Amino acid sequence: EKDNDAETPLHTACRFEAPLGVVSVLLNIWPDAVKEKNWNGETPLHTACYYEAPFDVVTVLMHTWANAASEKDKYELIPLHIACTKRQSFQSTTLLCNNWLEDKKNRTSHGLVDLKKFIDFSRSEYAKKLFSNVSNLHCGKTGNPTLNELLRFFIGIKLWNGVAFVLDKHPAIVRTINLDTMLMGDFLSMTGRCCRLTTMWEVISNEQDLLGGA
Repeated sequence: EKDNDAETPLHTACRFEAPLGVVSVLLNIWPDAVKEKNWNGETPLHTACYYEAPFDVVTVLMHTWANAASEKDKYELIPLHIACTKRQSFQSTTLLCNNWLEDKKNRTSHGLVDLKKFIDFSRSEYAKKLFSNVSNLHCGKTGNPTLNELLRFFIGIKLWNGVAFVLDKHPAIVRTINLDTMLMGDFLSMTGRCCRLTTMWEVISNEQDLLGGA
């Protein structure tokens, strides 16, 4: 049932930062509640981002509905836009950004300009740094930080679609990095899932160089 604002119990749980256990019970009872919108066109994920819900709640909402992070409200805002203007955790912001970068059209000037206006009003220094790095990569401003530093930053926070963005633009950089053994499996798996075939071939060709620092 919805209330007078067209909100489901799942919206309410996200609004009041309910723990994962409560959210999971509600999703078990009504899985499609994750797709329901209130009068403002907001899904429970929009609400979770607005009220800075815990990371595990944001995660389960995104896993329950694959399109949750790309759904727009009546103001054409996706959950990432909202997270950027709040003090959402760096884990949630990274997860949302990784999903956003999966769509290659968001790696274009139009996509980045659309997001920048929200970053400018962000209360999160992490969000500002994250998207400044993504924007610098697109614009070719890779002197400070360097390409290698950008790549290591994205690998460190496991922003795998950000890593793919770097490699697709500058595939030769794989020759210059030495990855810790703990990260190698994730790195190679990401390359297969997220990068172009030509990029993947470059990585495979240099696999022994990559393993050299392990």
